[in-house]
Amino acid sequence: MTQLSCKDFVPTQEARERFPDLAGACEGVVERDGELYGLFRAEVRRVRGNNVTLHLPATNHTFTVRPDPARRVKIGNKNVRPRDLMPGQEIRIYLSASQLSKPDVDEIAFVTESDV
Repeated sequence: MTQLSCKDFVPTQEARERFPDLAGACEGVVERDGELYGLFRAEVRRVRGNNVTLHLPATNHTFTVRPDPARRVKIGNKNVRPRDLMPGQEIRIYLSASQLSKPDVDEIAFVTESDV
């Protein structure tokens, strides 16, 4: 985890439209290879074909997604197809902070001597 928290980022309008089910469920900000990611924790509730029902404990919200069958989910050290997930398994979702949001910082202007 970094010293940043989810409150340090404001989701963009596009992110709110693209990931409406994740609203308010960010549990932390992590850094990997110099990139910041929002961390979301979900529990698998049901799997039917390529449809996966997830529950977000942070918001007590349940929703169903249809992930690309070619994608894999890392469980422990194994890569698992979404259709092979089991109810009760916990997964972590990492969304790039640069795609999910913009930093909650007002524009900063540097004043030089020539501006004075």
